[in-house]
Amino acid sequence: MLGHVLSLAVLILLPACTLADAQLAITDVSTKIDLRSQLVKTVHTIRVINNGDAEATYFEVHFPEPTKGSYAFHRCVMDKTAMILRDVTEVDASRTPSADTKVVKLKTPISAGQEATITLRTVVTHAYLAFPAEIAQQADQYMKYSFQNYFSTPYEVNSQTVTVSGEKIITVNDSPHKGKKESELTVGPYKSISADAEMSYTTVIVKNNAPFLVAKKFVREISVSHWQRVKIDDILSLHHDGAKLQGHFSRVDFQRARNQAPAAIQGWKTHLPVEARDFDYRDEVGNISTSSVSSSLSGHTLTLIPRFPIFGGWSSGYMLNYTLDNANHLASDGNGNYQFKVPLVPHVYDNMIVDDLELRVALPEGATDITVKNKFGFDEQTFDVKHTYLDVGGRPVVVLTKANVVNDHEADFEIKYSLSSGAIYRQPLVLIAAYFCLFSLLIIYLRSDFTIESKSHAVVPKQEVTQKKKV
Repeated sequence: MLGHVLSLAVLILLPACTLADAQLAITDVSTKIDLRSQLVKTVHTIRVINNGDAEATYFEVHFPEPTKGSYAFHRCVMDKTAMILRDVTEVDASRTPSADTKVVKLKTPISAGQEATITLRTVVTHAYLAFPAEIAQQADQYMKYSFQNYFSTPYEVNSQTVTVSGEKIITVNDSPHKGKKESELTVGPYKSISADAEMSYTTVIVKNNAPFLVAKKFVREISVSHWQRVKIDDILSLHHDGAKLQGHFSRVDFQRARNQAPAAIQGWKTHLPVEARDFDYRDEVGNISTSSVSSSLSGHTLTLIPRFPIFGGWSSGYMLNYTLDNANHLASDGNGNYQFKVPLVPHVYDNMIVDDLELRVALPEGATDITVKNKFGFDEQTFDVKHTYLDVGGRPVVVLTKANVVNDHEADFEIKYSLSSGAIYRQPLVLIAAYFCLFSLLIIYLRSDFTIESKSHAVVPKQEVTQKKKV
């Protein structure tokens, strides 16, 4: 089976919980799948009813391992409030831990006989298969994708419907569907689905000329200073993950009609905060002048254009440097404890995928008691040392790594540390002492006489001796 299989299993609460007497049932599930970008964005709207006598407090969600791609982000919402996905062992210690089974504590318990709506949103990366795998320079790009028609669940579901939207849906298999438009396909509704029903799938081929731009490696170096602005260096290695270019690239044809290369990536927009300054966009060759910056009250928009269009299978890379104001990102409690906040990733481009993110945060020399907090978590956290000017022992560097990052991860992460006042003023005092010593030595040198003979034994010039003899 080609493509990615998305499924969601909604289960009854665990017997050990307060839901022991509650009987949850699903009256309707409406699934909407967005195939208009390189990300597969799915929203499940679930109507749940409590047929038991006790109120339901917990809700179990199942994320089966996809056949292609991987989950990058998921959020469960009830009453416009996000609920934390917890491990099943936090509710029932007798359960076996599972990475694809989570439990949420409902924001509002469902009373007996009452209904509630729960929304589950997921984002999956690398879920498409290029069809065909290679295309000509002027050709459109098509992707194949497979999805599950209904959920795998141990309970009967009264009704389920799946709606798929894309730029242009040109092919579907023989799955029963209610209606098909050029940009939308509705599969279902399926009625009274039993728990042991055999799963069925639908495969679609969609026209998708969206940028399949993937940051294979994103190194984000952040330097924190109490005496100057926060310096950020973003280094990205990019790859076009769509259909590969067939044959050779023709610059003449491309310049003649740029809109006849719809699958090529010709540029993207990066959004930065309003206090960002000192932009520098370059690559290994040097500065790239084919870029522009537009500013507004909400921030800066950088239009970044590479030296050449990026076709499928091609790679590129660049470095973006800028600074941020300390006042908006660094806070202190007045007792030597500091809190630094900055976005995990900037908005590099719309619907971005970062396969491997590495954050390197260099704190001031002498920082201790370093703690890191991020609601999305990190895959690995290590420490390093960076030596810069006027350092004695080096600056502590927090190294954080995370895989499979998307735009939904643009929230701030937090680093707390302690720094004594002596450490803060160490470098200015070193500079003052160095300049004082330099000027002191200069004054001593200028006021000193380093001649060997005294003035009484000084040699009289020959011209003066001749004049005395004439007299």
